[in-house]
Amino acid sequence: MYYPEIFSQPQTEAAARELICNPEQELSPDQRWEVETAWLLEHIRLLPGLTIDYGCGIGRLTKHLPGPVVGVDISASMLAMAQTYVDRRDCVFAHPEWMSPSHLRACNILAVWVLQHIPAVEQAVTFLRECLIPSGLFWVVDHGKRHIPVKQNGEFGWAVDRLNTIDVMYRHFQLVDMEDMPAHLCNKGATLSCWRKL
Repeated sequence: MYYPEIFSQPQTEAAARELICNPEQELSPDQRWEVETAWLLEHIRLLPGLTIDYGCGIGRLTKHLPGPVVGVDISASMLAMAQTYVDRRDCVFAHPEWMSPSHLRACNILAVWVLQHIPAVEQAVTFLRECLIPSGLFWVVDHGKRHIPVKQNGEFGWAVDRLNTIDVMYRHFQLVDMEDMPAHLCNKGATLSCWRKL
């Protein structure tokens, strides 16, 4: 059974960092947080205007993006921490259920290590496409593989299915650019990709 509550368990910034940036390539969560965040901010090129940081966590990217920014996350505890961590007047935070394409006209959407965790990813991508202006950009960091948080018989784990998130993006967007994430940051197979709304 889908268990999104895993993302609401961290009660401290340190615990949130560890869940968002788990140790990979001999980097601790804090090291990966600093190095990967800096790399992403250097490589993601945003159009002027509103950005949606989808799956923002406590706002590790939101904090540094040019405003205005809407940080979106399913975790109430992460959103509460984001208010303090980001501390910007041109940023607001919301649960996905509060989003409305009729009120949000984003020029950019970021989904960093997020799509792989969403069971109904096709539905989520379709919805986000509606929030994006024509020719808007959608930036994705992902392995393509699925890692859905589940809990069965009281045991937590990560379920894998055959759906590829990159294939989902191809069905709704035009690929602009894709590059491998650096090997010293994360496990092999991850990419940073940029997509344009048709």
